[in-house]
Amino acid sequence: MISQYESFIHQKDETLSQIHQRLNCLLIDLKTIGTIYPNSEVVTKFMEALPEHWEIYTSCLTMSKDIKTLTLRELLPKKGDFQRRKPLTITDKPKTESVDKATATCYNCQGKGHFANDCRYKKNQFAPSSTKSSS
Repeated sequence: MISQYESFIHQKDETLSQIHQRLNCLLIDLKTIGTIYPNSEVVTKFMEALPEHWEIYTSCLTMSKDIKTLTLRELLPKKGDFQRRKPLTITDKPKTESVDKATATCYNCQGKGHFANDCRYKKNQFAPSSTKSSS
């Protein structure tokens, strides 16, 4: 059981509550055989066991509260705070407004009706020359 505790990590598709419950059950089993870990070590173990997409949550906890005084129960957010949120994916990006090409101004040539990536002129072709002729 001690080796289970020492190698404790999240399992695939496990929720925060399930990770918490599994660690709590392991701690209860360890207590029955006389092995008790300090609270600060248990809290650290729990936070290290979380999947990568919980990294922001653990960082916030670390910065906002004293880890040594937190209990395992206090680590769980209130029901519904984080549990149902899934990690952001590329398809979850906010939609940007589309710009009408007819009113668009090109950054390369300052022409109307197209964007710089569609411009037929070289980038900065119309920019003032930065080199001076020597006389």
